[in-house]
Amino acid sequence: MFANALGVGVLAGADTLRIEHRPDEAVEVLASGSHGGVRGRGGARRRVAGSSFAAPVVTGIVALHLQRHPGAPAAGVHDLLSRLAVRSAP
Repeated sequence: MFANALGVGVLAGADTLRIEHRPDEAVEVLASGSHGGVRGRGGARRRVAGSSFAAPVVTGIVALHLQRHPGAPAAGVHDLLSRLAVRSAP
C-alpha cells in the first residue's frame, strides 16, 4: 500500500516466524504478536500481545534479507514477504 512502509498486524496463534502477506491491504503483513517474557512492575513476568510485538518480527525478517542482499529495492522486500508468507484464506 505504501512504497516505503509496511503495515503490520497480529496473526493470532502463530508461531514466531510464521507470517501472512496481504499485498492489497493497508495492513499487509500479519505476524506473531504474542510474547510471554515481559517483566512488569514488581518484576512479575506476564504474557503480552499486540502489533507492537508483531512489528519487530517482520523487521527482523526484513533486516536479515537486507543483510544478505545490501541495497535490495523495496519491491524485493515485498517479494520476499510474499514468498515466505502463509497464504490467507479468501
